[in-house]
Amino acid sequence: RDLVRSLLVLGDVAGARRIWDAAASSDAREDRFIDLAITAREADAARLAEDEATATEREARFEAVLTNLIEDQPTDPQAWGLRINRLVMRSRLEGRAELLEEADRVLEDARTAVRDAVALEPAILLVLEARGNDEALASQLVGIVEARPDDESARGRLVDVYQRLGRMQDAERIIRVAVDRLGDSERSIPWRRRLGEALAARDAYVEAAGVYAEALRITGGT
Repeated sequence: RDLVRSLLVLGDVAGARRIWDAAASSDAREDRFIDLAITAREADAARLAEDEATATEREARFEAVLTNLIEDQPTDPQAWGLRINRLVMRSRLEGRAELLEEADRVLEDARTAVRDAVALEPAILLVLEARGNDEALASQLVGIVEARPDDESARGRLVDVYQRLGRMQDAERIIRVAVDRLGDSERSIPWRRRLGEALAARDAYVEAAGVYAEALRITGGT
């Protein structure tokens, strides 16, 4: 009994079954609870294998749909983006580096097929971030912010990347530009808070307090 229970704990269901069946004529075989436990584990294993097979089949069908979509609309950036996004997500979920390498190859094909480089920006940023290539990611985001100064999402991502790289002065500079651009509008509040955090991080508490006070004034003290 103890050996069978130990094998079940270790996940060796097949081993537990072999030993249990070998004890069919002994008194130990009378413990029906162990027999039920083994049967339940076997059922779980079969169900898991079936789920994995179903998931693999479903993934193959989805991949075929994406491939056909690109073949039908080779210049559509959304089609390429869907394919790249799927590969990156699977790479993260499954821990398979080769899927990220495939995403790189698909991105290069997309650059050749799609004339609108701006439309591919989300896919480019996604791959660079998945690669952990923050220097290249920062360079890409700088270009986006310079081309579209009102793109607050890109500006915010650029600040995050600079902070990850330890380029705190560059991060603070980008935040200050956003605050200056937005003035006293309520859209400036998140940026003022980020500025306050950046100032506090380098012990500039007096200036940080002033920034927070300005944010409160704009929101009416709420």
